[in-house]
Amino acid sequence: MIDIHSTEPGCGTDFTAITTTAQKKDGTYVIAITTTAQKKDGTYVINGEKQFVSLIPEITTYGGGFFVPYNAKGLTPTRFETLGLDIGGMKYDNVEVPDYYLLGEENKGYGVANESFILSRVPLSLVMTATAMRCVEEAMNYMKQREAFGRPIAAFGMMQHQLADTLANLEAARWLAYYAGWVTDQYLKGNATLEQVADAGAKAKLFASKYAIQALHDVLEWYGALGLTTEIDMHMAFRSMRMITVAEGTMNAMRIIIAMNALGREYIPWRWVPKK
Repeated sequence: MIDIHSTEPGCGTDFTAITTTAQKKDGTYVIAITTTAQKKDGTYVINGEKQFVSLIPEITTYGGGFFVPYNAKGLTPTRFETLGLDIGGMKYDNVEVPDYYLLGEENKGYGVANESFILSRVPLSLVMTATAMRCVEEAMNYMKQREAFGRPIAAFGMMQHQLADTLANLEAARWLAYYAGWVTDQYLKGNATLEQVADAGAKAKLFASKYAIQALHDVLEWYGALGLTTEIDMHMAFRSMRMITVAEGTMNAMRIIIAMNALGREYIPWRWVPKK
């Protein structure tokens, strides 16, 4: 398994602000903490700390990427207690890797990492949508069996109204993800730009994040008190789904990407300067 390590204790979405370093030494990269990578005589020395797991420490302004074996000397894994999915981090203490472990060109790792984040938003959107839909299907079976006031709760109008909204939203999320997947396929064939993939993927992930979470929230409501227990798996799906909404860019980050593509990069909030 290969992971991308870009999140650090002090940065997440803004992964250009990472501090991992890599220094080159005798044909090897030594990877080291807050993360840096310096080159010395054919070797890279990497130092730093990565959270939420990655294997690409960044170099200088636009970064660089490396393949770092899990058993590399000086690499220490850590594990975090989380709401859902098991995640952890890595500490780099003078980790040495050969210069041929460098991914792409030195000081151009930002492009490699950015493209990987953009492309991975499509499958994440489908994961969220499919997980939510599976939970809804199980909940529908429960609604038909669970009785209240002498009839199945599936026969109550409010339950049906919520279910209808949920099914419509998840269907829309699925087709947004399918379209983003088609745009990605066109990009890989040379018929679309990475910016177009970023726009379609951001829309798909934003919509899936918002409505998959809403769907699971409704599902837990349909189960009543049972939904607050660990007797069913819905609690794990809900907690894990909430973590996935943050992966590869938060919902607010997706909104920025969508608005930037619609209005133009000159209107990026932190770059906009009033005309004199």
